[in-house]
Amino acid sequence: MKNCCLKSLSFLPLLCTVWIFISLGTAYVIARHFGHINTFVPYISGLAKYFPEVIFTEVAFTITSCLDAVIYYSEYKYKKIYDPKSSQICNIVMLFLGFLACLGMLLATHVSSLISSPIHLVGAILGMGVGAVYNMCHTIWYCRSANWRDSYYTWRTGITLITAVPIITFIIFKQIGCSVLKACNQNDMNIFFAIHEWVIMVGLCCYKLTFAQELQHLCLKYPQNLKDDWICKSETFMNDEELTV
Repeated sequence: MKNCCLKSLSFLPLLCTVWIFISLGTAYVIARHFGHINTFVPYISGLAKYFPEVIFTEVAFTITSCLDAVIYYSEYKYKKIYDPKSSQICNIVMLFLGFLACLGMLLATHVSSLISSPIHLVGAILGMGVGAVYNMCHTIWYCRSANWRDSYYTWRTGITLITAVPIITFIIFKQIGCSVLKACNQNDMNIFFAIHEWVIMVGLCCYKLTFAQELQHLCLKYPQNLKDDWICKSETFMNDEELTV
C-alpha cells in the first residue's frame, strides 16, 4: 500500500477526547476568573455564553464535531470491510445517527441559550441523546459480533449504561420540576442537572476511546482518483492475514 499516509486511525478517539477536555478545562478556568459562572459545577453550555471563554468552547466543539464525524465514518467503513455479513442498512442508520449527533453538538454550541433556548435545547438533545443512542446501537452490534467476549464487551456495556442512566433521570427530573420537589431550591436543581450533563459528556468521551480497537485496523491513504476510498484496511492487518493463510 504505497499511497498509505496514516497506517492506523486508532489515535483519533484519544486525540478527540484529550482535545475536548483540555479546551473545556481552559474555558472553565477563564469563566471562573472573570466571574461568569457562580457555581463549582456549571452547565457545559454555561461555558459558551460570554467572551472570552466562548471562543474556546465554540472552537473546541466545532473541531470535536468534525473529528467525531470522521470517527463515525471510520466505524462505518470498519463494519463494511470487516463485517460484510452484518446488515448494511443498520450500518447506514448508525452512520446517520452519528452525523446527526455531530450536527446537534454544533447547533448547541453556536446557538447558546441566550440566543434561542429552544434551539439550543434541541441541539443538546441531538448531540448528547442521539450520541448515546449511537453508542447503544454500537454496543448491540459489538455484542453480536464474533469477538464480543473480550474485555471491551464489559467496558462498552458499562459505559453505555452509565451514559444512559443520567439521560433518563435528567429527563424525568426536568419534567417534574422544582415546584413539585418541595425540599429543593432552583440552585440545587441547576447543580443536579449540571452534574448529569458532565457525566453524560464524560460517558460519551470514554465510550469514544473504545473505538480505537476498530480504528487500529484502518488506515488513511491518498486515493488514485476521487472514486477510490480514503479509508481502507491497514497494511499491518493485511500482512497479519497473509501470515495466517
